[in-house]
Amino acid sequence: MKIKKLLPILAITLLVSGCGKDINTNNADSGSDASKAITSEEVQSAEESANAEPAQAEDTSELSESELDEFTALFNTPEYRGFLTDPFNSPEDVDLSAVFYYGAGIDVKDVSEDEISDYLAAVNRAEVYGDLFVFRAKDFDEFFETHLKTDAPKDLPNSYWTYVAGRDSYYYYHWSSTYDGIDFKCVSGEKVGDSYTLRFELSADKHYERFADRIIKFTKDDDNLVMESNSIMWDDNCDESQTFDIELNPSGSPIHFVTYKPDPEDGIKIVLVKDGKFMTSISTNIWRNSDYDTKLNQVTAVSFFDFNADGVKDILIIGESDMGENIILEESVPNEYYYERCYGINEKLEEELADNITVSSVKKALLGDNTECRFDNYKDAYAHIAKLYNMSSDGYVYGLIDGDGDDIPELVIDGQGYNVSLYSFDNGIVHCLMYQWAYGAGGNYGYMYAPGKNVYINHNNDYAGAVQYDSYMTSHNGMEISTDYYVESLFFKDTDGDRTPSEEELSATDEMDVFNAFYYNCTDQEMSEDEIKAKIDEFDTYQYEEVTGDVGYDDFLNVLIAS
Repeated sequence: MKIKKLLPILAITLLVSGCGKDINTNNADSGSDASKAITSEEVQSAEESANAEPAQAEDTSELSESELDEFTALFNTPEYRGFLTDPFNSPEDVDLSAVFYYGAGIDVKDVSEDEISDYLAAVNRAEVYGDLFVFRAKDFDEFFETHLKTDAPKDLPNSYWTYVAGRDSYYYYHWSSTYDGIDFKCVSGEKVGDSYTLRFELSADKHYERFADRIIKFTKDDDNLVMESNSIMWDDNCDESQTFDIELNPSGSPIHFVTYKPDPEDGIKIVLVKDGKFMTSISTNIWRNSDYDTKLNQVTAVSFFDFNADGVKDILIIGESDMGENIILEESVPNEYYYERCYGINEKLEEELADNITVSSVKKALLGDNTECRFDNYKDAYAHIAKLYNMSSDGYVYGLIDGDGDDIPELVIDGQGYNVSLYSFDNGIVHCLMYQWAYGAGGNYGYMYAPGKNVYINHNNDYAGAVQYDSYMTSHNGMEISTDYYVESLFFKDTDGDRTPSEEELSATDEMDVFNAFYYNCTDQEMSEDEIKAKIDEFDTYQYEEVTGDVGYDDFLNVLIAS
């Protein structure tokens, strides 16, 4: 310790004895005071600073059993339980639906019928579906200030959330949660001053995947907890040889691909995690005929490469089951599920490759020499997509339409009464505008398009046609088609106002006519009902044709050549 304390004193002595004469000569604003000698008082002050004991870091201490029990009880209350269900990386990153799912301890009890009516009017619904929680804006804002030290968000995340200005309240309805009926137990923890790090275990049969332990961090502020982060231990029980980070989308952050060890009941589970949050899961079930299915009991290889020409890497999994060696192909899709199984192609490749199932042999069978799956023109790109569909089933028909009025047609692949897919081509990439959209059942008779207008419509019926939904859709920036507006039309006298036809209401309706209609805007633009009607009236003036194919696979290849 004496040697360490001597070094600063020695440095000060050197400054005083001459090495410090020109210490400010590089300061453009230095004046005559800059060359003044260091005083004895300054030397004494420096010596005192050098001799002072360094500030001691606060000790880390483990929590006692009684403290763990206290946190177990606390985090199973509505106020804090929601912070444990879904992960978040910062206070600004919390999932509103998760945090307020159980009411957060501030939900309003005994909401009046008048208030419910105001809510239903605001969301244009006939009745409350699921469980509805009501939060006064004052309590809502205070909750964020108290537990997150942030302002409440101005924009609500989805249609499950609604703010009603007349009541100055937030409304949130939900159905069910993965964690309903599950308790959280604090199994370990430590603190440094007022900062805490706790590990929680779930009262579930399995303790991995979405039921893995959580590690939550927070600080205590008097009697309140201020949350910092909640992490799910995704890698618990993983197969480290088949767990890694991979860049699937060039414009996105890396994805954590987690393969779990085999389970006697569940087989092998696989999840994709992005920024610490659950993205999607991949089933390892194997179906090879209608009477039998099994699960992989070992994953021997995983590879990522684009085989559907959309610029996003798809997934190949090779593994062993009690049916032998199997192939699982998952293609990227433009919906919230991210990846879908390529049924039919798996079986065909297994038969074709037989005893030579490897990553390179599968890739060769799918792509040939075009290993990057990029195309110079729409003809070659559409031929490739049609080949994939034909490998999965010979029941598809194909066609070209002019959906958006540019020089490149769109590709239609029609499952003839079951589903339809639609693709466009741009700059070497195929964009999926519709991915196997179902029709032919439930009152959905298919999809229509206005040639060259980038407008698509669909008529869907409920209650044997007593309720009709007319959707008006467009493709935004060449991406998947989405609904901009829709109309809910009632073809019966809705005497009780619930928009659901009873036998009495149907029998009292003598003629098929629209007795009432409700107009919805699904865009991000504020629009009055009259403005919505005007837009729909404009769309109704267009001429429409059916989105459908008309030729088989071989004939379609000739159509492409001639186009």
